[in-house]
Amino acid sequence: MLLISCSGENPRILIYSDLPEAVILADLFNSEGNGYTAQIINIDRSGMTEELPEADLVISRDIHAPDYMNTFLNLNSLRAEEFVTSIYPEILLSCIYNTELKLIPLAIDLPVVLEKESSSGGDRKFADWDELSLITEDFNTFDEEALTRAGFSPLWSDEFLTAYLSSETSDYETLFRSPSEEFLPAVNQLREWINEYNAGPERIQAFNEKYMYIPDYRLISGNRIAFSVRNLTETMLLPDQVRNTLSFRYFAPGNRLQISSLVSAGIPGNTGNREGALAFLQWMMNKQTWDDYYNRVIMNRDRIFAFSGISSSLMVNEEVLISIYPELKNRIPYPGEFARVPTIVSQWGKVRNEVLLPFYRRALISENSISGLSEEYEKWGLLNPEPWLSE
Repeated sequence: MLLISCSGENPRILIYSDLPEAVILADLFNSEGNGYTAQIINIDRSGMTEELPEADLVISRDIHAPDYMNTFLNLNSLRAEEFVTSIYPEILLSCIYNTELKLIPLAIDLPVVLEKESSSGGDRKFADWDELSLITEDFNTFDEEALTRAGFSPLWSDEFLTAYLSSETSDYETLFRSPSEEFLPAVNQLREWINEYNAGPERIQAFNEKYMYIPDYRLISGNRIAFSVRNLTETMLLPDQVRNTLSFRYFAPGNRLQISSLVSAGIPGNTGNREGALAFLQWMMNKQTWDDYYNRVIMNRDRIFAFSGISSSLMVNEEVLISIYPELKNRIPYPGEFARVPTIVSQWGKVRNEVLLPFYRRALISENSISGLSEEYEKWGLLNPEPWLSE
């Protein structure tokens, strides 16, 4: 049992977060009357606000970039906690900076393959790229050389493109600076795939214009496409009547899971309430906390899934999460099933959506040089400085 005392300490814990779910956590924490009061200040993670260093705790997506982690306090004192020891090793490693644990991973989202039950390959938990290529080849149908049914196309899914690229790189900063080394090989592989399995960019783009305005789950149910790749969180938010007619597996290029996003928590180096922030962190590492939290959000299951992903802790997933979400019982990942998490850059969400993915898509349907990626990344950085890291 966690006993918290704040005698003589600052009772307010200022928490910066972009997650609506964090408000629910704070309400639970405050309802326990432990002597502290947690206050959530919403931040726009399209770029940290200038006020962020005043926070006592940050709970957000994709703050495991090295530039961010360098600003957080050392949390090595928590490494022996049961919650921390049960975190998937590959995920925990992504939150260690220069041998110091800087963030506590809380939740992970994963790319999944949404498909008809009959095409799910039995009880297999993963779908790798080779298998999906074969499904696509068998499913494709042509009418006078036009595609009328298409198994899949990389052009349909940002989640697929990111997961595939993450399986080919270990460091996105390096990829942006030297795209010919890691980005170009990945682009060439997918260009060849589109030519072989989509009958070329022109045919798949004609198919996309004709059909891809329709929701993917309807296209799957209607046998227009074989499958799509989307995040687990958005899949779990589909209406029950839709999910009950379809199935999903984790997309695992090379038979290793790639995460779509990571929610973690850290204490800024100039916090004014280190003790309060640690108290909140320790409270979040209790199984009972997550049992209470999941039981509350399940009442709004059409709007919120878990904590924007499954837990980063195998213990919480096995002992708490699956009792609330029984459909995940045979879909919980295990240590060793994850790939190493690539090192991301600061403002990752915006960089991914505004620089990487648009350039990536253009490169897949043309033979233009990919050397311009470095220039676009540098130009974007000049126009979008990171306030948190500015001097």
